[in-house]
Amino acid sequence: MSVMDKDFENHLVGEWFEEMQKPLPYFVESALDPIIINTIKQACDIFRQTDQVFFSSVDVAEQYLILKEQRGELVEDPLLLVITTIFIASKFFGGGPTLGIEAVRTFLRKITHVNYIPKDIKQTERDVLQVLQFKIPATTILDDFNVFFEKIIRNYNLQDACRNLCVLLLMHLYGTKPKWLKQLKSIYKKEMRTLRYLLCTKLYLPAAVMISAFKLTHYKNMIDINAMLEDIKTFTKIHPDHIQALSDIIVEEHSNTE
Repeated sequence: MSVMDKDFENHLVGEWFEEMQKPLPYFVESALDPIIINTIKQACDIFRQTDQVFFSSVDVAEQYLILKEQRGELVEDPLLLVITTIFIASKFFGGGPTLGIEAVRTFLRKITHVNYIPKDIKQTERDVLQVLQFKIPATTILDDFNVFFEKIIRNYNLQDACRNLCVLLLMHLYGTKPKWLKQLKSIYKKEMRTLRYLLCTKLYLPAAVMISAFKLTHYKNMIDINAMLEDIKTFTKIHPDHIQALSDIIVEEHSNTE
């Protein structure tokens, strides 16, 4: 890579990082049952879709369900909905094998023994897009994590050997949101305003996931994690204790599931 290309890449990372420092207007606690999120993950694996498609599918399904609930409308076929969100995210992000309607129909038939017709899938896709006003988020938390992680490994001249572990931990957080939110609420029961602030900060989950991965790998013997947390506090504006609290939950959960 030329110096000019490297400078341009650094510029893009810097701009994205500045955008990440802006807080979200709200945080969605959980609109999807962990079983449904696990179904999305399994389906993405079967369809050989990218991690980006998984995160986008969860986000789209969650936002759709919230908006339907606000309208007082029921979702008649939740499984058809979540598989259709994968179909939508696959077309939006790509990166994996093309996911066609026939593949979706075959998957649904094997799971439900119901012979869905193409019209069922197309109607569900149209309804999802209309409810979301055709606004599919162009990025996911995986993009935010990748930019954050890239900044850290560049600043500390590290290899990205634990990136895959970080993505797995991030996926696990997505699939167990009710559980770790309950634990955080117990920790912050007298500081709920602080917790809401943290959850609306785009850098909170990426930072906790990265620190957790360092604790779970050989990096724990190579990096002064406490010093790193103090260092990244200057740009995350998050006190190390807050990141450590979520990281402790992540590490314990990972250890219990090994």
